[in-house]
Amino acid sequence: MELITKNIFRLLCLISILTTLGESHEWQTDQHLRKSRSIKDALPKDDEYSQSRVITDMRHKIFSLENSMKKVTGEVEQLSKQNEDIEQSMLEQKTLVEKIDTEFSGLQKLLSTHSDLLSDIEKITSPAENLFALSNQTCGGVLVGQSGSIVFSRSSSTTGSRNPSSCVWTVRANNRAVIKVSTHASYRTSYSSHLNTYVLEIIKPNVTGRSNSSQPLQTKISKLQKSMHHVFAGPSIFIVTSLVTQIDIDLHIQFEGMGKLVEKDTFFTHETLQSSSGSFHSNELETWSPSLLAKLDDNTNYTLDHTTIVVSNFCTKVHLQAAIGNGGCSNVESFMVITDVMENSTVVTDCCKTNCEGKNSLINYDNPFVILITKKFQRPFDFNLTWKSDPPYPSSSNSRSGLASQCGEILGGTTGTIMYKPHVSYRNSERCVWVIVPQPRPRSSIVINVGTNGIESTYDHLYMVELTDVNGAELSDAPRITRLGRYGTYEALSREVYIVFYSDSSVSGYGFSLTWRATGEFINTGNDVTTQFTIFKMDDGSATSMSRKSTFTSNFYQVFIFTPVVPTTYSYGLQLQLNQTLPVATGNDCIHEEFSIFTAVDGLLSKATLKCDDPGVALLQNADGLTFVVMNSQNASSEIAMNFKWRQEFGKGNSTDVVVEDDNCGGVIKGERGVLKYKIGTDYVNNERCVWLLHSPNSTNITLKLLKDGFESCCDSLLVNTIDPENGSLRNDTVPINRSNRTRTFDESVLVIVFRSDSSTRGKGFAIQFSSGGNNPNPRYSYKLRHRADPYGTIDYPSSDWGDGDQSAKNEILVIASSLQIGAEDDPFTMPTNMSWSLGTFKKANQTCDYGSITFYTTPEPDGWLTREKFPNPNDTTLCPDVVNVPAKKNICSTIFSAFLAVFKPIPAEPNSDNETSFRFTYEKSAGCGGVYIGNTGEISYKEDGKYANSEKCIWLVEVPQAETIAFTLERNGFEDCCDYITVSPVDAFNGVQSSSVVISSDNRTTSIKGPVAIVTFSSDSSVTGSGFRLSFRIETQLSSDLPYTYNLVHHNQPRQNEFSYQVEPNQVVVVAFSPESHRLYYSSGTTQLTLASFRPQVNESCYSDSLFVYDVYGRRDRALVLTKTFNASNAVRDETFIAQRAASNCTVFGDGQFNPCENIGECGDTPLGSIFRTNTTSFLAVYSSVNVTGGLRFRGFVLTSVTN
Repeated sequence: MELITKNIFRLLCLISILTTLGESHEWQTDQHLRKSRSIKDALPKDDEYSQSRVITDMRHKIFSLENSMKKVTGEVEQLSKQNEDIEQSMLEQKTLVEKIDTEFSGLQKLLSTHSDLLSDIEKITSPAENLFALSNQTCGGVLVGQSGSIVFSRSSSTTGSRNPSSCVWTVRANNRAVIKVSTHASYRTSYSSHLNTYVLEIIKPNVTGRSNSSQPLQTKISKLQKSMHHVFAGPSIFIVTSLVTQIDIDLHIQFEGMGKLVEKDTFFTHETLQSSSGSFHSNELETWSPSLLAKLDDNTNYTLDHTTIVVSNFCTKVHLQAAIGNGGCSNVESFMVITDVMENSTVVTDCCKTNCEGKNSLINYDNPFVILITKKFQRPFDFNLTWKSDPPYPSSSNSRSGLASQCGEILGGTTGTIMYKPHVSYRNSERCVWVIVPQPRPRSSIVINVGTNGIESTYDHLYMVELTDVNGAELSDAPRITRLGRYGTYEALSREVYIVFYSDSSVSGYGFSLTWRATGEFINTGNDVTTQFTIFKMDDGSATSMSRKSTFTSNFYQVFIFTPVVPTTYSYGLQLQLNQTLPVATGNDCIHEEFSIFTAVDGLLSKATLKCDDPGVALLQNADGLTFVVMNSQNASSEIAMNFKWRQEFGKGNSTDVVVEDDNCGGVIKGERGVLKYKIGTDYVNNERCVWLLHSPNSTNITLKLLKDGFESCCDSLLVNTIDPENGSLRNDTVPINRSNRTRTFDESVLVIVFRSDSSTRGKGFAIQFSSGGNNPNPRYSYKLRHRADPYGTIDYPSSDWGDGDQSAKNEILVIASSLQIGAEDDPFTMPTNMSWSLGTFKKANQTCDYGSITFYTTPEPDGWLTREKFPNPNDTTLCPDVVNVPAKKNICSTIFSAFLAVFKPIPAEPNSDNETSFRFTYEKSAGCGGVYIGNTGEISYKEDGKYANSEKCIWLVEVPQAETIAFTLERNGFEDCCDYITVSPVDAFNGVQSSSVVISSDNRTTSIKGPVAIVTFSSDSSVTGSGFRLSFRIETQLSSDLPYTYNLVHHNQPRQNEFSYQVEPNQVVVVAFSPESHRLYYSSGTTQLTLASFRPQVNESCYSDSLFVYDVYGRRDRALVLTKTFNASNAVRDETFIAQRAASNCTVFGDGQFNPCENIGECGDTPLGSIFRTNTTSFLAVYSSVNVTGGLRFRGFVLTSVTN
């Protein structure tokens, strides 16, 4: 190109010279002609006066002309010479032009020769090709472009879990022969020697770069250096960055395609699979789809498919198998799998020539797999990839905290720290096991360095356990135990090591800290082994088919470690059942010989021998609650499967210590022996009622022994009752356990234990020992026990929680107990629990008139529990119906201190899907001083098992729909008749509370009032108090027609400030009551200030208006409810002229113009005259009645606020 440019320039210069010379020659000729004309014009004409002179002058002029002609002739000769020179020059230029023409022909040939190169350049710059590819903060991927950049960073401070070991980017620079890779200056780590970033090249032996060669591929690994340019063979490379160390990474790499276009006849496909385990089938390659390939414009130019697949995202050992489908590799030139891409040398396996399935699967230790598939274009080929990595166990080198601090864990990585309570006291009966498994691959040595160690040296233990050698073979002296002392260094020559911490049930100490590291050579065991470690931290559970033959290896090593969850339950011991399901055991076979069992005796592991009562079924009992089950299968040809089932207790003679701490007031205890400890050394609170259900299912009797007590002997006590399984009831056999009666034996397997404290002096807690006796439990009955500690709830039967309803084959007695946690500031006298019956259906037994039944019992007193309701009752079963339906009943009983017991005894009956036994009841903690009751029947139960306070003023609103009259009956009472009493008052729809109230007392237990709404009050004076009452109500006579108005009843008991805002409809009665909780300090002597913040009534044609009546609860026998304020239209509208005009019979409705403009009733602010007033007590009642007028007012109603002082 440079030569062509120079010749063109020379040609242009020559043409310019020739043009100039031609123009000069024409100018000179023109000048000669002009001179000739001047001579001719200079000759004179005839003159008669001077002929001679003229002749003389002529001669002179001729002479002069001759001289001039001579001069011109010389010039012409000179010009002729110049013309000859020009002709010669033009001949030379013609030769030069001919030469230039020849060179142009050569240029055309040169351009034709490089037409392929121009086509490649045109393809590279085509919009269809990627010019730039970017990977920004993505760990791996596919980048296809003429150039591109990889930006990736990771901070060690933000690393919180095990990371993949590497990031792999597949780079193809638009099929260029060379790829230049440049590292940015920021390419760094905290310790550059630990960062390994490699480029994997795929090199073909034929240097021409043609893709149809059948010769084997070669690989080359090159490490990138900081701030350097690197050149690699194209068209594809793989950039691999190691992440195995916990350091900062800041990676910035640029790449660029260079050189000629290669492998134009190859169709490329790139895939990246980032998953620790998974599978991939060839039909998932979209670019192999025939329908997609048919759409390619230039698919006829392709002869080969070249597919790359990167499988990554591992941090442990991983197996990969490649299964070649039907037809084998007939259409494939190669199926290469590259492993160890971050080692000094890679391993390349052609799975078309080598079996890569099953036990022959390929192994990588935390490295990615790079798969290269070359096949003929559009030829069918099936393959399936399956890979699975070992589970990544937590590692200190990859965890944010850098240490393991919980009780027991599986630890991976290469180094770590265990720091367990080094500066605080550990608890009694702790069992912690840490399993150290070096990852990604085992080493020949694990070194333990102990730092602090403050455990009790005599009975508590810290030791390491080795079970196998470095090759996985069980040690002859397994378990090999090495005690770990303070500041000691220990070495385990094993593939994994176990750190065990054990504390007994007495004196405790401080914990410990240690570090570990995997050292030595990598272990190469020949045949690979699949390992798995599992710690079961649960008191009761099961595991199904836990041990199975590995898919990828013939050797399988699996360890199961059993430890209960809560330290205090370790003393329950462990009962573990092993059931071998594969291979099926026969004859005298016990458990497969590949299983080994290690159990703890006084905290130290030893090998145990199993005994089987049935083939393949073994039962293991261990008092320490710590067991190892090891399955070590070498070259197993058959599948092995084992099921486990375990529970926390296992029979007689074993400790089941139960420690109840803080405010865990009650619960369920199941075991044969143990100790119940409650608040030993700490103060319990007043008025506690704690209920425990103790069950020893394998015994016929239970003995209790009081070991330690700190409670007040005169007034606080432990009470014990038994349950009669024949009747399904709580026996009235209350036995106190105290210092004078420390030991007592009860001939039942279930005990109800109650701790009760009075309201005065407090004391310390207690410890009571229980032990079971006999071995012949009643086979006719079993128990299901539940304890509730929530303030409210619903009990359904049948339900998964409290019986499944299938009682035809068994007689399971269901017992539920409730006892709340009571704080030091709580006053249980004012917080009873009300129980309500929602529904119940009971079916009789086969051929008898016996029914299942449920009985309720409430707060135990020193002489025992109080029996309350029983469903169904004798009246329900008199006629012996097939099914008894017990209707809903509100407030069936109320229990002070929120403690109750319910016992349900089912009766086996013929199955009947339509009428199976079922029931529901609810319980709710409530202040109780007032409320709303709606129904045809009901009960108001208020503190009937407890004491009410002085100066109480409680209001209940009762509505019995469609009742013309309502009957009230005082069922039970304990209040002072002289001075404390109940009143009942009727409510008229438009005139408020009517007539004087009826007083209910021991002398006047029943009354009947006009319905359908009544106001019930309870008032106590300021002196003597007693227990509460139960008042029932029912419909006595029914209305003959529906009422034209409706009621809305509302009751509040807190807070100190309230707002009652109601927008009413025509013919509506709103009844609002406020009676605060009796334990509020402001209750006894306070008052309430009321403000009618807005009042917008309506008037009908008869001049009757909406009205609001406010009543004060005086608490006097003759003045229970006293009218304090009345409001109507005359109070609301201050325009006297307007009122006077509508005082006649032609009254018309109010409109919005008579009131303030507003957008809702709460913001109207229409305060009437006398809107602020005060009651004499804290409790009050308000009744708003609306007349039957529609329209006129956009907002109609009232806003009443109250502040109790």
